Amino acid sequence: MHARVIAGVVSDPFEITNRVKQACVLAPTLFGLFYAAMLSEAMKNLTCGVGIRFRKDGGLHNIRRLITETKVTEQCVLGMLLANDCALVAHTERDLQTIADSFSRPSTSVTD
Repeated sequence: MHARVIAGVVSDPFEITNRVKQACVLAPTLFGLFYAAMLSEAMKNLTCGVGIRFRKDGGLHNIRRLITETKVTEQCVLGMLLANDCALVAHTERDLQTIADSFSRPSTSVTD
């Protein structure tokens, strides 16, 4: 397997000789770090995804409090990670395709 370092300029390819073995406890951590970097690069300008409204002041099970605008935060979720798996989420098939297309751009630039 070969890799390149991309930091403004692209380095020459070099061989990777050390790997994380299957079922290693480090694998989910390394995957999470790598995927978080890829996701933040891919999703810079996207507005599609699934919006989640929440409060940080308690009252978790009081639905009426989520309807009000005060102290309510909304976050757009584009992907969910679990161990070494990822699920991209969207409301429509078109939005999901947009997310998948934007995610493929950084992954192809890393592998070229």
